[in-house]
Amino acid sequence: MSPVRELNERESEVLRVLYRKAVTWRGWEWRGVRGWMLLDELNAAVRGWLPETLSTLARRGLIVRDRADDPGPVRARVLVTRITPAGLRHLVHAHGLDYHEIGEPGPPAPGVFFLPRGRWEIVRTLQRARRWREGGWLRAREIRSLVGKPVYEDEYLYLVKRALIEPRRTAPGGAGELRYRATAAGRRVQLLDGATSPDWVQVRLRAESAGEASGPKYRMN
Repeated sequence: MSPVRELNERESEVLRVLYRKAVTWRGWEWRGVRGWMLLDELNAAVRGWLPETLSTLARRGLIVRDRADDPGPVRARVLVTRITPAGLRHLVHAHGLDYHEIGEPGPPAPGVFFLPRGRWEIVRTLQRARRWREGGWLRAREIRSLVGKPVYEDEYLYLVKRALIEPRRTAPGGAGELRYRATAAGRRVQLLDGATSPDWVQVRLRAESAGEASGPKYRMN
């Protein structure tokens, strides 16, 4: 850990936010312990842009950051952050906060990642469509109606790039309206935590069974 120096106001504020999550056993569960926060959540909690602050705290060993990328072929860079026992001890000594045992993170759980809530709702809608629509194909307007709110093109593209849904035109030769369905991987995504955040969910990609296809034939780079 780097030599101790006084933390600035922003660094202390970030530590206090993470402290409250860890000692109350709130926040996301990741690697077997709660208290993790996504970068978007931290930015909102302290009303600022934090990459440089988080890098400084991580170098000093006061927080731990971990990649929580989705398992698709084109991965979104998703970071989760948690206070370390050293960070907690700093707040206890420097600010008089109560000491709590918060535990150390264990190994990552395979297949667990995060999705924006609206994109998870698209995946879930297409999973369910297979029960009542042949092939599970839905037009964009049908998805929008079932989700109950606007769905934008970049949300579909995000999921296509991650091989969770696949598109097809309604007419031969690439013409007509786009339809979408869940890929083999998309059908194996399960919700783990939909209560921690109004904007994000935590999901798990089940291991592929012997009878399932290896993946969608369609890819978009």
